[in-house]
Formats: sequence, C-alpha cells, structure tokens
Amino acid sequence: YYLSEGRDKVRKFLGGHRSVERLEKDLESNAQFYKRLVQIHQNSMLANGLNGSTSVHKLDSGLMEMPWYYIGLFSKQFSTKAIQQDVEASRNVQFDLF
Repeated sequence: YYLSEGRDKVRKFLGGHRSVERLEKDLESNAQFYKRLVQIHQNSMLANGLNGSTSVHKLDSGLMEMPWYYIGLFSKQFSTKAIQQDVEASRNVQFDLF
C-alpha cells in the first residue's frame, strides 16, 4: 500500500525530499520495508544533528502482519540512550510488581 497508493504519505514522513524508490530495492516482506523505513528516518534525524535512539518491541496483534514495532527518541540536547535506559528500567520494575 505505502509503495503505491500511500506513496505521498511515505515521502512526507521522510521529509519530502527522499526518494521512495530507495525503499523498494530488494524488498521481500513488509517487515523489511518497515525496517528500512525506520533506518532511513533515523539517518535523516542524525543528519539534522539530533541524537537518536530506537528500540524494537514484539507486537502481538491479529490486526497487523508485523512481528515488532519501533520506538524512536530524538533530541538535540539530551542523551537519548540515557533516557531510553531510564524508561526501560522503570518499565521492568513496573512489570515486576505485577
């Protein structure tokens, strides 16, 4: 869908100047498409001078054919790795309570 009908949405997500054709090379699955989309977006953020941190999480949904989802955090002033580690530590503590 995003390589045909939703092409403009992907182009806008990538900043309007990126080529969607770059995403189409050697794609074998939706998972590869989304992984490549995340990588291109992260590289764009790094090129704009932002610190970046992404994490991958398992997705258990009958609504989507994706085995995981990505969360990205980008900042110019703060260490995104430190923020992500704090969030992960607090999430693990909360799970331990239940």
